Amino acid sequence: KQKTAYEIGVRLVGSEMCIRDRFQTAYYERSKMGKSQKGKELGIGISQRKDGLYTGRVTDPRTGKRIQKYFHKLQECRKWVADTQYELHMGM
Repeated sequence: KQKTAYEIGVRLVGSEMCIRDRFQTAYYERSKMGKSQKGKELGIGISQRKDGLYTGRVTDPRTGKRIQKYFHKLQECRKWVADTQYELHMGM
């Protein structure tokens, strides 16, 4: 059976909507990233204070409470955020 122009058009609209939604989600995720004092994106849940300390924030999905910790080194902060998120999502 040959498809009509309307059937083809509806599918294109659907795929365009998926692409648009994916872009908006990626933009929203990126907008949640903190930035360093030099403007570099640090990652989701990480930001740098004016005094130079890095702040790691994670939200417990069970209680909705935010857990926050300060670090002198960015790598320590990234590791803590990743480990804490893993522990919270795995129920440890």
